[in-house]
Amino acid sequence: MTTSSIPYSSKERWKGFEQHPELKNHPQGAWLESFEMDFLRFKLQPNPKERFFLNSYYVEVTDRAIKKTKLGEGQNVAVW
Repeated sequence: MTTSSIPYSSKERWKGFEQHPELKNHPQGAWLESFEMDFLRFKLQPNPKERFFLNSYYVEVTDRAIKKTKLGEGQNVAVW
Protein backbone atom coordinates (compact mmCIF):
# COMPACT_ATOMS: atom_id res chain seq x y z
CA MET A 1 0.00 0.00 0.00
CA THR A 2 1.44 3.33 -0.96
CA THR A 3 0.72 6.66 0.67
CA SER A 4 -0.67 7.93 -2.64
CA SER A 5 -3.56 5.47 -2.29
CA ILE A 6 -4.61 7.05 1.02
CA PRO A 7 -7.23 9.76 0.34
CA TYR A 8 -6.11 11.99 3.20
CA SER A 9 -2.91 12.59 5.14
CA SER A 10 -1.74 10.29 7.90
CA LYS A 11 -1.94 13.21 10.33
CA GLU A 12 -5.71 13.29 9.81
CA ARG A 13 -6.00 9.51 10.03
CA TRP A 14 -3.80 8.96 13.08
CA LYS A 15 -4.44 11.94 15.39
CA GLY A 16 -2.10 11.66 18.37
CA PHE A 17 -0.26 8.74 16.80
CA GLU A 18 3.09 10.54 17.04
CA GLN A 19 2.72 10.63 20.84
CA HIS A 20 2.89 6.81 21.01
CA PRO A 21 6.18 5.60 19.48
CA GLU A 22 5.37 2.00 20.50
CA LEU A 23 2.66 2.03 17.82
CA LYS A 24 5.06 2.81 14.94
CA ASN A 25 5.15 -0.87 13.92
CA HIS A 26 1.43 -1.12 13.20
CA PRO A 27 0.28 -3.61 10.57
CA GLN A 28 -0.41 -2.28 7.08
CA GLY A 29 -4.02 -2.36 6.03
CA ALA A 30 -6.70 -0.76 3.92
CA TRP A 31 -10.44 -0.22 3.85
CA LEU A 32 -13.16 -0.59 1.27
CA GLU A 33 -14.93 2.44 -0.08
CA SER A 34 -17.82 0.38 -1.46
CA PHE A 35 -18.76 -3.17 -2.38
CA GLU A 36 -21.46 -5.11 -4.20
CA MET A 37 -23.30 -8.09 -2.78
CA ASP A 38 -25.06 -10.86 -4.68
CA PHE A 39 -27.82 -11.63 -2.19
CA LEU A 40 -29.36 -14.38 -4.31
CA ARG A 41 -26.10 -16.30 -4.69
CA PHE A 42 -25.76 -16.69 -0.94
CA LYS A 43 -29.51 -17.04 -0.39
CA LEU A 44 -29.75 -13.82 1.60
CA GLN A 45 -32.97 -11.91 1.20
CA PRO A 46 -32.33 -8.16 1.07
CA ASN A 47 -34.81 -6.15 3.08
CA PRO A 48 -34.43 -2.36 3.00
CA LYS A 49 -36.27 -2.06 6.34
CA GLU A 50 -33.61 -4.09 8.13
CA ARG A 51 -29.99 -3.19 8.67
CA PHE A 52 -27.41 -5.04 6.64
CA PHE A 53 -25.63 -7.70 8.68
CA LEU A 54 -21.86 -7.34 8.41
CA ASN A 55 -21.45 -11.12 8.64
CA SER A 56 -23.30 -11.41 5.32
CA TYR A 57 -20.60 -9.26 3.73
CA TYR A 58 -17.89 -11.52 5.13
CA VAL A 59 -19.43 -14.45 3.26
CA GLU A 60 -18.75 -12.71 -0.06
CA VAL A 61 -15.24 -11.59 0.88
CA THR A 62 -14.31 -15.03 2.17
CA ASP A 63 -15.63 -16.69 -0.97
CA ARG A 64 -13.56 -14.39 -3.19
CA ALA A 65 -10.42 -14.85 -1.08
CA ILE A 66 -10.70 -18.63 -1.19
CA LYS A 67 -11.13 -18.61 -4.97
CA LYS A 68 -8.15 -16.27 -5.48
CA THR A 69 -5.82 -18.37 -3.33
CA LYS A 70 -6.95 -21.66 -4.87
CA LEU A 71 -7.30 -23.29 -1.46
CA GLY A 72 -8.14 -26.94 -1.66
CA GLU A 73 -10.91 -28.58 0.31
CA GLY A 74 -9.72 -29.56 3.78
CA GLN A 75 -6.68 -27.26 3.81
CA ASN A 76 -5.87 -25.36 6.99
CA VAL A 77 -6.72 -21.65 7.07
CA ALA A 78 -6.48 -18.91 9.70
CA VAL A 79 -9.04 -16.20 10.37
CA TRP A 80 -7.54 -12.96 11.62
